This record gives sequence, C-alpha cells and structure tokens, in this order.
Amino acid sequence: MNGTSLTGALLLLAGFSSLVSERAGMLTSNRVWIPSFTGMTTVTRWSGGATLETRPPQKQRRQGKRLKSRGFFISFEGIDGTGKSTQFRRLVRTLRRQGYTVCATREPGGTPVGEKVRAILLADQENLSALTELALFYAARAQHLEDVIRPALDRGEVVVSDRFNDCSFAYQGSGRGLGFRTVRQIDRVICGPTQPDLALVLDLDPHLALERAGARDRRQGSQSNRFEAAGLDFQRHTRLGYLALARREPERVRLINAGRPRGEVEAEIRRVVQERLAERSQAEISRSRKTGSRKPGPKAGLSVEKPAR
Repeated sequence: MNGTSLTGALLLLAGFSSLVSERAGMLTSNRVWIPSFTGMTTVTRWSGGATLETRPPQKQRRQGKRLKSRGFFISFEGIDGTGKSTQFRRLVRTLRRQGYTVCATREPGGTPVGEKVRAILLADQENLSALTELALFYAARAQHLEDVIRPALDRGEVVVSDRFNDCSFAYQGSGRGLGFRTVRQIDRVICGPTQPDLALVLDLDPHLALERAGARDRRQGSQSNRFEAAGLDFQRHTRLGYLALARREPERVRLINAGRPRGEVEAEIRRVVQERLAERSQAEISRSRKTGSRKPGPKAGLSVEKPAR
C-alpha cells in the first residue's frame, strides 16, 4: 500500500471511531501511531475529524517489544455455530480455577465503544459494504487494544478473547472477498505486534454449523445475525479462510475438531493451552537464568491469583 492510500485508509478508520465515540458520548481524542516513509504518523481522532502529526519511529518499536514479552494472549475463532463461545467460557473458568489472572473479553465489543459497533455489525437489517464492515471491526479493535488487551498483557495476565483479528481475515478477507492482503495492511496499522499467541479455531462443516446456530437461536428466542443470514456459501468461504490461516501459521493457529462431544473438545483445548503456557513459563525460567536473576515461580511471567477453593 502506498503512502496516499495508507493515509486514506487510516482517515477512514479515524472517522468511524469518532462517529461511534460521539454516539457513545465519549468526545475524547485517541492517538494511533502508524508507519510512514518519513517516520511515524499519528492520527488524532476527534469528534469533529482527524489531524496528522509526525514523530520518530523508535518509540513504537520499543513499545511493541515490551508488549510481546509479557502476558499471554489466546483467541477463540471459528464460523458461527461451532460452539466457540461455550468453549471460551469453559476455558476462562478452568484457567481461573488454576490460579491464573484472566482477562476475558470479546469482539466485536469489549469496550463501551466496541459494544456500540457490535450492535451495528450484527444487526440483520444493516446493509453494510464489505469495506465498511472491515473498517468498523478495526475501529472497535483499536479501542479494544488500547483500553483492555494491551494493559492486561502489560500486567502479565492471560487474555482470552472470543474472536480477535483472525476473524477479519476469515470473514472479510475470505468470506467477503476482500483478500488477506487488504486486511493485513489495516491489521499492521491497528494491531501491529499485538497478535494472539494462540488462536484456537473450532472447525466444523458449515452446513452442520448453520444448523447448530439456528437451533441455538430458536432456543434463545433470538434472530440470526448478519453473518449467519449471509448463507451457506459465505460460511464455506469463511471456513476456507480459517483453514488457510492454519496452514500458514500452524504453531499459532490451531484447528480443533468441533464435531465431537463438548467434553472431548474441551479436553483438547485444555491440553493445547496448558502445553503453550508451560512453554512460556519454561522460556521465562531460561531467560531469568541467562540474565542471572532470581528463579521465577512455576507460572513465571504470568499474573497468578490464589486459586478458588
């Protein structure tokens, strides 16, 4: 993406953020640093528009390194009807019982602004273009990162999110046909180095997933959201997007067969997560030994609470 189109995309995101913030009664400025050919450019979002400033790039690189060295970030992904949200709640409960300090959140949502955006994105009567949909997701995600995710990672917590940025690659990139490249260009600006350490993709045949989603909606007396209403072909393309992500990043993006009983799915998720947390703890122990510091505890580098009795 050239400098002109990058700036245009960011101004679009800034406009969406300011519009949603105004509707939420939050008329404050928020700054997002973005790469440019001359250094770092920041978009200052106000309710009345956006202004651009420049600043040297060194500070952004230091911040990214600091964020990646603390906490652990897990996201749950998958097409609608895979049982993703159920397994999300079960894992959060398990980790808290094991003594971890867990920040449980969701997308779209996670902040007051994000919840406003969620209502727009999921409303079946809203006729949004693919680019508008993508911009809204990332406008809410920018606020989510600033207010919730990055502070929690800084505190050394385990962040568990019901969806994060991989869903934009699958839903808007593949499902809506925008392509991974388009999504990646915006993702580099908004998310940068803050990526899930582990993305758990619950995989299921789209036809069966839609049947499950419909049964759930009938039980709850709710209507299908925009993405469920998009039909079987859309769900198939979205699933292909998730499968492509898993092929590209097999260590970070883990496919979980969601066609099995819930208990079996939960057991596999626990095993995968415990393995990754153990690897992180061992890495922290090795790092502390190399630097000559005091030996850390069994959950080194992660914030731990006293387990519930």
